Amino acid sequence: MLIHLLFVLGVSAAVCATLISGRSLHIRVTGDHLGRGTHKTHDGIVPRVGGIAVLMGTLAGLALATPHLYPSAAMSLWVLLSGSFLIFGVGLLEDLTHAVLPGLRYAACLFGALLVSLANGAFGVTSTGIEWLDGILAITAFSVLFFVFAVAGVTHAFNLIDGQNGLCAGYSIITLLALGLSAGLTGQATIAVLCEILIAANIGFLAFNFPKGRLFLGDSGAYLNGALIAMLTVVVVEGAIDTSPWFAITILVYPITETLYTIFRRLRSGKPFYVADCHHMHHLFARHLNRHGSRIERMPALLPLGMAAPIVLSAPFLMANTAALVALSLSYVASYAFLYHWLSQHDKRFETVQHASAPE
Repeated sequence: MLIHLLFVLGVSAAVCATLISGRSLHIRVTGDHLGRGTHKTHDGIVPRVGGIAVLMGTLAGLALATPHLYPSAAMSLWVLLSGSFLIFGVGLLEDLTHAVLPGLRYAACLFGALLVSLANGAFGVTSTGIEWLDGILAITAFSVLFFVFAVAGVTHAFNLIDGQNGLCAGYSIITLLALGLSAGLTGQATIAVLCEILIAANIGFLAFNFPKGRLFLGDSGAYLNGALIAMLTVVVVEGAIDTSPWFAITILVYPITETLYTIFRRLRSGKPFYVADCHHMHHLFARHLNRHGSRIERMPALLPLGMAAPIVLSAPFLMANTAALVALSLSYVASYAFLYHWLSQHDKRFETVQHASAPE
């Protein structure tokens, strides 16, 4: 299996190297640059199609693993991946054209998740730990709808945190480690296989993205990681009798917190919640590092990853302990709120000083 994973890593890395070495042939179409939007923080033009490498590595890994799996198990993994193709595709279209409306991207995520659910016998979320809601989810249609909206929401949340080199891919790897370990502990070996493949594919990409971003994950890669991780999380929780539904919240606490807080602050400031900006925590931290000439100014992803990793990687050992999982999640939210406020205040003070010292 280790040889297979090294092959997956090699395929992903080889695709990345090919995209970078041949950038002159496609950069006009695949390139991203500072002037593309207010949320861009990098310099120069960089290809934003690294998701292709993650997908190709994943396809290669699953193709290698298929002969060693039970046919039904292999089919279930291929169904998960196939349902993500539409989601990946709409992300790639946005990477290439920058013209796909947010509503259309969201609809594609909904439809892709729906296809996966229907292909798996109307698979859905049946347990949330909230009695009255679980009563509603006992109805298949509502269970499927909850699954579809949850997958679409997490998919976009992963795209939201894709704002610094290594951040989305790094968090994907951490989350997949937790999912793979949890799947192994609960006897879901097939799910663990796909987690391992996705980890290897993301590591192959990460070698070219962190710390110096020679290739970006793009919407396609963020969507692919987000959709598959969301689906695998539901499968792990639903497939283990004693697993608390809070396990899902805990391992996804960073993108969920970032998304909810982003919506809140945008609406509070009178802006549409779907309009991108450069006021996420990773943006604030990056500016803070740049102003102070830190040695890790190229690595602002280390802060959010360092905050989330202990929480996420502790979750598999507390899968059945709802109280502990709630405590972990709330501790992260509190830490996030404190740090965001601190960084935001420093950001505002710096802007005030700069404005006051600017020549008339």
